[in-house]
Amino acid sequence: MNIVSNTPRVAPWTAWFAHGVIAFMVVPTLLVVPISFNGDQYLSFPPRDFSLRWYEDFWSNDQWLHSAWISLVTALAVMAIATVLGTLAALALHRMTGVGKKVLLALMMSPLMVPTVVLALALYFFFARLQMVGTWSAVVLGQVILAVPFAVLNVHASLQGYPATLERAASSLGAGPVTTFFRITMPIIRPGILSGALFAFMVSFDEFIIALFLAGPGETTLPVRMWQTMQLYISPTIAAVSSMITGVTVAVFMASHALRRRATRRRFAERRPSATKATRGEGRAPVRTSGSWPGSGKLMSKEV
Repeated sequence: MNIVSNTPRVAPWTAWFAHGVIAFMVVPTLLVVPISFNGDQYLSFPPRDFSLRWYEDFWSNDQWLHSAWISLVTALAVMAIATVLGTLAALALHRMTGVGKKVLLALMMSPLMVPTVVLALALYFFFARLQMVGTWSAVVLGQVILAVPFAVLNVHASLQGYPATLERAASSLGAGPVTTFFRITMPIIRPGILSGALFAFMVSFDEFIIALFLAGPGETTLPVRMWQTMQLYISPTIAAVSSMITGVTVAVFMASHALRRRATRRRFAERRPSATKATRGEGRAPVRTSGSWPGSGKLMSKEV
C-alpha cells in the first residue's frame, strides 16, 4: 500500500539558502578560534605559527582574571534571580486565560524588543536617583531584566503539556501548594527550568551595554574589559578571550539541547506503556453490573 505523506516538499534551493545563512552567521565567529592560537604580536589570519601565548597572557594577568571572576559571579546571581522570577511568572501565566494573559506575556517579553541601549540609558537614570550607579547590585538587577524573558519562555513551554489535574489530585490528598510544587510540578518542568537558567547565565555573562552604563571602576565585567582594551590597542588576547567565551556558549547550548531531548524521550516513554495497556485491555477490573447481585456471576469490565 502506498502511503502519501502530508509533509510539503521543500525546494532544493531553500536548503542551500538556509545553509548559506547559517554559514554567514557562524563562520565569522569561528574564525576567531584559529586567530587566537597565533604567536605573532598582532592579529593575523591565517596564523603563521601555533602558540598558546595569548591564553597564557590571559591566565597570568590579574586584571583579566578579576574581570572574569566578576562576570562569573554576576552571571550566577542573575541566573538564580531570573530563574526564580521567571518560573513564578510562567506558572502564573499558565493559570491565566483571555486577553490579560497575552498582554502580560507581551510586557514580560518587552525587554527583548526594546533596544538594549535605550534600556541601559533608562536604567542609568533610574539607578542614579537611587544612588546605585557604579555598584554591583545595579548591574545584577539590570541584567536580570534581560534574563527573565528567557526563563519565562523556557518554563512556559514546559508547562504546555502539564496536566492541571495532577495539582487538583495532590490538593485533594492534603498536599499544600509548596509540597505540590516541589513534589509534582517541579519534576515535570525541571528541563524547562534548567534550560531557562542556562540561557539566563549566558545572557548575563555576554552582556556588555548594561554593564558599561552601570558598572563601577572595580566592577568591570569581562566584555567591558575587552572593550576597554580595544580602545587602546587590539591585543591578540582578545581573540583568546573571545574563543573561550564562544566555547562556553556552545557548551551551554548543547547542555540545553540535551536537557530538552531527554525530557522529550522521557515524556514519550511514560506515554507508551499507558497506550500499550489501553490497547491490550489492561488496567481493567471486574465490576458488578447494576442489576447483578452476589452469586449471579454477571460481571462487566470497567476501566479503573
